[in-house]
Amino acid sequence: MKELEVAHPGAPFLIYEASLLIESGRLADFDGLIVVTSPLPDRLSRIMARDGTGKEAALAMIDAQSSDTLRLKHANFLIENLGSVEDLKPQVLKVLEQIKSA
Repeated sequence: MKELEVAHPGAPFLIYEASLLIESGRLADFDGLIVVTSPLPDRLSRIMARDGTGKEAALAMIDAQSSDTLRLKHANFLIENLGSVEDLKPQVLKVLEQIKSA
């Protein structure tokens, strides 16, 4: 990892949220990539609720990002967001354990 300010120096690893990591050309700055996928209707509703935007604006945001196919090509880990935050917890914990044991 190059030129990143670390909030907790000495931590065993850092997770950096970057939805446009591949598009920005920064992928090489990191040791691994966790990709989170979810169905398009769920993505749209989440963006619209979060940002207070319409469907067209939400679609434009999604279209500006790399495709799932490209992101999965670079992924070291995959989390499928198919439900609630509670549904995500086991997947996140599994990935964290895999990272810690690497």
